[in-house]
Amino acid sequence: MRKLLIGVLLTLTAVAGYATQSRINVLNMAGYMSDIMSCWSNPGYMVVYHNDLGKDAVGMEFGWDNPANNADMNRWGYVHYGNANQYLGVAVNRPGFQGMLPMNQWGLNPAGMMAGSMDYINDTLVAPNNLLDIIWSKKWGPKAGLGINLNFGMWGYSTKTAAYEPTLNSMKLGLLIGYSTMPMDITVGFDYLTSSAEIKAIGGGVTTTDDMDNSNMAVDLGFRYKMYPSQTTTVILPLIGVSYETGNAKFNPSGVDFDPTYDGNELQFNIGTGIVWTGATWQAGLAGELGYSTEKMTWEKDQANDRDGEMTENTITFPRVKAGAESQVFSWLTARAGMTYQLNMVTQKWSETTAGTTVETERSSKFEKNMNVQVGLGVHFGPNFTIDTEVSEDLLYNGPYLISGAANGTNPMNLQVSAVYHF
Repeated sequence: MRKLLIGVLLTLTAVAGYATQSRINVLNMAGYMSDIMSCWSNPGYMVVYHNDLGKDAVGMEFGWDNPANNADMNRWGYVHYGNANQYLGVAVNRPGFQGMLPMNQWGLNPAGMMAGSMDYINDTLVAPNNLLDIIWSKKWGPKAGLGINLNFGMWGYSTKTAAYEPTLNSMKLGLLIGYSTMPMDITVGFDYLTSSAEIKAIGGGVTTTDDMDNSNMAVDLGFRYKMYPSQTTTVILPLIGVSYETGNAKFNPSGVDFDPTYDGNELQFNIGTGIVWTGATWQAGLAGELGYSTEKMTWEKDQANDRDGEMTENTITFPRVKAGAESQVFSWLTARAGMTYQLNMVTQKWSETTAGTTVETERSSKFEKNMNVQVGLGVHFGPNFTIDTEVSEDLLYNGPYLISGAANGTNPMNLQVSAVYHF
């Protein structure tokens, strides 16, 4: 059976064997289809993957955090190297835990008291990418691996303008432990992020200072079980993910006698089942999921009249249907496409007290639907080198300009470009 499974892996070199982040983004079947990117979500899988493939790897990833304005491009690279008993993986600049940054995604904007400084913090303060990821993965049985991923990141920024002298910093630490066997995967992860900002405002010969401190942490648990693993059909039941994130921010504005504080937390739970079919030159998957999330934010002393409040949001996602397929069209080209369709039921509650007067609002929506379609290509230069792309949806509708070939739309032509070389 082992030789048969290895044979299937090697015949899928142009399809699933040399997978990248672009492939994962397009198929949207992470957790159901395993490939080289799975080593970064479960470090125990790294030694299993490379033992089956019999090769090491080096890769680069290029993608957009905010494709609508062609900004915030992520570039990160990695190397996997080892032997039959253990593997080492190193990555630089890999995107990491974001926490409550950017802050405006949590609505942290104490209006009317730190207007200029808060705008600067919201627009500029970011969480760092991981300066370094280190994975150590060791063989743990005939077909099993145990691994650990340690990562950290730092970011800082300071400048001086006619109006402001900002000093912004952020730092993160992360730990991920994973265990992987043929039928089962288990992961436990922890992330911590801290950030600070000091803004000196200069005007009329007077310098005032506003500052902010923010800390965040997250815990993630994952479990996957393959009920009927085989060389052609695999049933995954269940695929479970649980994450809890909490964070707080405290502002110290100058010239006022109140210090606003914000606390936020979010719990997410997801359970799914799926089936993956594998052929000699193609692979396809179908999955169904149920998701639940609850998010809560509280704030105190938001203004001089002690504006306090609380906001909660509960979301049930059912069903979430995922489908993805890819096929080797030519020996040098693979085409792939993926689709996600989901229905959300959302309940929001908002309570705010200002100067002793409380106002409460509530909103609920049923069957908010969301559907995404992704397409991509993989170009193979011989048996070991592959470049994958996730094609922008704008390209499907608008197409590039005829003469220049430049993108004719708000998004770049490719949302993600990946390259991997096995040796």
